[in-house]
Amino acid sequence: MPTPSALLGEQAVANRTALKTVHKVVTCWSHDLCKDALLNMTSHNLMSLPVYKDKEQTTLVGCVDMIDMVAMVIKMHDGTKGFPSALRYAQEMQEWKELIVQQAMHQKKQKAVTMEEGGTFASVVRLLIDNHVHRVLVQNSDGGLVDIITQSDVVNALHENLNRVDLAYLNRKISQFACIEECDHAPFVVDKNAMAIEAFHIINDHNVSAVPVVDKEDGNKLLGTISVRDIRTLSNDGDFPKVLYVHTAEAFCAKLHARVDTKAPLAASLQLHNTFRDAVELLHKYKIHRVWICDKEFKVIHVLSLYNILTEAVDR
Repeated sequence: MPTPSALLGEQAVANRTALKTVHKVVTCWSHDLCKDALLNMTSHNLMSLPVYKDKEQTTLVGCVDMIDMVAMVIKMHDGTKGFPSALRYAQEMQEWKELIVQQAMHQKKQKAVTMEEGGTFASVVRLLIDNHVHRVLVQNSDGGLVDIITQSDVVNALHENLNRVDLAYLNRKISQFACIEECDHAPFVVDKNAMAIEAFHIINDHNVSAVPVVDKEDGNKLLGTISVRDIRTLSNDGDFPKVLYVHTAEAFCAKLHARVDTKAPLAASLQLHNTFRDAVELLHKYKIHRVWICDKEFKVIHVLSLYNILTEAVDR
């Protein structure tokens, strides 16, 4: 039975892009408004957009993603937090309406990681790991953008052929993963009673995509998750950005989970005795980007991300 890396090496990127020829890759340009770019992400259920210098789409300058959007929200908050509440919300909303994509793009994302469509999913994984990025842009022989392959896409490709994977990989316990054995710090968390905006401060300050909502008085017992995707979900609501200030982290999670378009649980978790197979199946089932690792009392002790799954699959 093949290793995960060998299995991904059998899957050609061109086969995937051929199935998507009727779908145009959604992009934006550097002077688009952030609110319009975010609307594009929301309507197409995307986490990022390739950014071109101009509308002619001749010069690709990078990608803008949800982490960039959160950073802009936090920047606005820091600039207005001394204002009385009503003025703060009005000022932030006005600033948000005027921001352009070029202002939001993180410097590290101003050079997109690209590949030709003749490669395999194994070569995609190598690019994702070596460049520590969430996505690779696929170009045809003329330099045209034909696809975007994300960490989620690779894990889903692995899931489609999971029963073919070497059992030595599938049954490997999470406790044996390199990211667990070598981790020297606890996950960043937000207390259930903190305001939701504080969760996004933690996300921005530590350059992570999500934080677990915990009960700190109960030893960091897991209650929910707040992620950058939530900004995409709520940005078109009438009470944005006010919702970030008036709800506790726990209430914010409940508000999101009450929406009809929510399929994932408040927080997805596994324990150290669970396996590689368990992690891949859970990530695929709920279309999520990380799983919290808890002890027997459901207290958060680690985080397992899509990136960790890819490195575990390839770097052994």
